[in-house]
Amino acid sequence: MKGTIRNILLLLIICATASGIPIYADSINFSTFRTNTAVSSEHIQLHTHLEEDQLTVTFSTDRDQTPLVFDLDHPFTLEIQFQNETVKEVMFHEIAIGTPNLDTVMTQDSPLTFELDLSQHQLQLPDGNYTLVLQPNVKNMPTSFPAESIHLSYDLSGNYIPALQGISRNETALKLYFPTEDYNHLIPVTRVIPYTRTPLRMTIDALEQGPATDLGLPTFSPIPQGSDISLNQGSATIHLSSDTASFIQGSATAIVAIDSFVESLGAISEVNAVRFESESNSNEIFHGMSLDEPFIPMAGPQLYVKFKGENKRLLLLPLSLEKKSLDVEGIFAQLKYQSNYQFFNHQIQPTVPMEVELLSFNIEGSTLHLTFNEAFIEVQQENSLHQLMIESLLYTYTSFEEVEQVHFQVAGHFSETISPSPYINPEK
Repeated sequence: MKGTIRNILLLLIICATASGIPIYADSINFSTFRTNTAVSSEHIQLHTHLEEDQLTVTFSTDRDQTPLVFDLDHPFTLEIQFQNETVKEVMFHEIAIGTPNLDTVMTQDSPLTFELDLSQHQLQLPDGNYTLVLQPNVKNMPTSFPAESIHLSYDLSGNYIPALQGISRNETALKLYFPTEDYNHLIPVTRVIPYTRTPLRMTIDALEQGPATDLGLPTFSPIPQGSDISLNQGSATIHLSSDTASFIQGSATAIVAIDSFVESLGAISEVNAVRFESESNSNEIFHGMSLDEPFIPMAGPQLYVKFKGENKRLLLLPLSLEKKSLDVEGIFAQLKYQSNYQFFNHQIQPTVPMEVELLSFNIEGSTLHLTFNEAFIEVQQENSLHQLMIESLLYTYTSFEEVEQVHFQVAGHFSETISPSPYINPEK
């Protein structure tokens, strides 16, 4: 009997040794064996289903036991393509919903499912049509899984209100600068009020009220409440109230407060500099920023792009251009998505469609002449955003000192010379 048991134990040891299992190991990593267990794509089916902004990826099998071991760092290769060109690569873990199981055994009754967030906000993509190319990276398959292509479409609609072409004699237009939700940018907004002889005071009051709700911007005041103002030889002085506690703590709120003051007041022709005074220690206000020197309103060339808020109100957003010389073709390219894949996102968007081409240009005096292909007209006929495109080009080019107006032309179809209105992004 003892001999029989000894023979059985010997047989087990021989089998274990032949299989490569270490006899004296304290533990065995079974996922290692699954990695080395090859599976065939013939017995695995991949299904994708997109509903609204959520993609469901399902692996199923016709076998009882089918192990799947994904590359833990890159379980999927995910590429976003626009017009057959890759615009960005997306990390799986950034868009996966929940905690995915990347090392599992499937059965006929237990498929493997992943859910991915493909919302425009999550992918940081401008409006338009894209293709998501999805390639699973399964380590225990001898051949690569076939890639899946998923069509993505993000809403091209939006409400753009063109600049006002004038106001009545009994009205005053204030240009107010309000921040975006992330505090990264300021957007100029035109508010028309009954005529006033005190535009500086009314500008401060309007900033304290915050923007209109229809703009899709944060509706709170970007500046401290209760500030007074005076003007002396082109220099406006802000006499800050004691209500500055919330602007001491955060650098973002401090910078936005100063810039809102400076740019909004600087839009008034009599103001060329802004100073700040306070009864308290001025170095403690606005997150410790120095207030000893006057602040000068922003000047120089700017690129006017589209800003799309949560309520789909479209606004023109000016961004400072690093290059100060007038490069007509280079600037035109910057307003198109193809030239700035990494720059544009779900809120900051291009204004010129890819099919619109600048055929020629020249400058006569202070007038810039631009000639476009017929796609310029097609945009006008088919897209309500045509006026946004025109005003984006107009404000961008006239931000250069040498350009005061722009002549738009499509040979035989369209010809118009336009000067920029000061009443950009009007509130309703």
